[in-house]
Amino acid sequence: VPGGVGPMTIACLLENTVKAAESRRSGTALQTETDDFRTEHGPKA
Repeated sequence: VPGGVGPMTIACLLENTVKAAESRRSGTALQTETDDFRTEHGPKA
């Protein structure tokens, strides 16, 4: 991208990251195949 990533792009990425974290923490996040893989193959808690 000529000129690099602008402040609006960064703000949107941060906003979406926070929304995703809040959604995941509250249990309202949509589960994906990647989440299933991590649950099945991730480190044992």
